[in-house]
Amino acid sequence: MADGYNIEDVVILIDVSRSMIRRDFNPSRIQVLMRALSSFIPRKFKIDASDRIGLVTFGLKATKLHDFSNNAQVLLDALKKIKFTGDSDVADGLALSMQMLVTEMRKIGGKVVRIILFSDDRLGQMSNRLIKLANAAKGLGIFIDSLISAMPKDDGTYSVLKNLSLISGGDFAYFNNEQAFLKAAIGLSSKKDLNDISGYWESQEREMHSAPLLSEIAVELKRPDMSEIQEMISNPTKIKCNICYKADDGTGPSYATMRYCPSCGRPMHLNCAVEWSKNSPDAMEDVFRCPFCYFLLKVPSSYKILGKNHSESQHEVGTAKFSKIPRVQIPDIQGSCGNCHVIFLGKYDVYKCNKCGTYYHEPCVKKIHEKYQACRTCGSRITNIKEIFPN
Repeated sequence: MADGYNIEDVVILIDVSRSMIRRDFNPSRIQVLMRALSSFIPRKFKIDASDRIGLVTFGLKATKLHDFSNNAQVLLDALKKIKFTGDSDVADGLALSMQMLVTEMRKIGGKVVRIILFSDDRLGQMSNRLIKLANAAKGLGIFIDSLISAMPKDDGTYSVLKNLSLISGGDFAYFNNEQAFLKAAIGLSSKKDLNDISGYWESQEREMHSAPLLSEIAVELKRPDMSEIQEMISNPTKIKCNICYKADDGTGPSYATMRYCPSCGRPMHLNCAVEWSKNSPDAMEDVFRCPFCYFLLKVPSSYKILGKNHSESQHEVGTAKFSKIPRVQIPDIQGSCGNCHVIFLGKYDVYKCNKCGTYYHEPCVKKIHEKYQACRTCGSRITNIKEIFPN
């Protein structure tokens, strides 16, 4: 490899909002983009077969279309699965893309890491979360390149995508001409010349200096869903924690204490995960890595909140009302009680926290109010407890 060039991991981040099917490009914005990517991807691997590409879309939600691969045909086939969904939430797409890159950076350092963002830039204002994500990308050495199928703003302000690129040190360009857009997209397949870029990520130490910002892309462990809970109830010893290698951690049944990494799907007790985070050498600011796939995780909010002084948690998370769920809707609830973690079988009335959406059995609402005066998941103080229990 020539001086100044490294192997690259690239996430292609694609806007799949409905505005991308507009026909100001022929036949549409997204079709022109698909043509561009059908040239970009093979060319990228022709330049260096060791480079890898991952695919993420963002519309109503962010979706990993395909994990990192250097198989052009597999990636092109994955692009055919794109679906268009409403408005765009670029922050969620950016966070997921950064998660993918950071996970790989932890495994193998020394690569150039890039996000190439394709959109028409109808993304609203530059929010505080986007500023934090852009600064986290800069701290990690993740370049955000933006290719915009629209004209630049004429009011003297920077667009969302231009801001993201400027903060992270990436490139950006506007086009309303299909041929120019195609050429620019193909041109992005060229490698970054690190001799011309300052602030390049050089070590894993640099990464953990940005740990407070990494909380923006870290996610909490996943609770078991209904089918997983039923499996644990029917066979209590089948699913074992991948940290302690036991089904029962001594604090309760596995369906109440087990959580899953949302990336690799490995089960682990909540207590084991928290202890791992305390002892992990690169854990910081409640952010830690899955011990198996290195995905960035955060200590669950309920665990953190219930360990704090109550008046402090009230000040931080505010208040919430609990609403009663109609009896006919109880069988449709996916998940388990936020306190006892037992599924809803219709024996008790069920209430829902309107702040975080956690469901509770009526007796459990009384228990958490007596003990915490707050929702166990988000820590919000329950304001309508006298309506639920008048006496």
